[in-house]
Amino acid sequence: EVVAILLEELTDPTIRNNKLETPLDLAALYGRLRVVKMIIKAYPNLMSCNTRKHTPLHLAARNGHKAVVQELLEAGMDVSCQVSNFLKNVALFK
Repeated sequence: EVVAILLEELTDPTIRNNKLETPLDLAALYGRLRVVKMIIKAYPNLMSCNTRKHTPLHLAARNGHKAVVQELLEAGMDVSCQVSNFLKNVALFK
């Protein structure tokens, strides 16, 4: 698996792109459950926010990736963390 090899070689799991997104952010955003599980297993304490202050949990919930949301919740991601917009929505908004 390419992801497994990359995780073995990744020296900084918090590496970010120009939108401050980490590999976990992108996996959550696109609903890649297997990748989310692999990243969480390799880096269980990884928590991040992108340029809009969205966490992986926000990204998965907003895009309807229920299995990813469940996995992130089971990993201990905080549902009370708020986004930094005027709505102040929590991760599991409607």
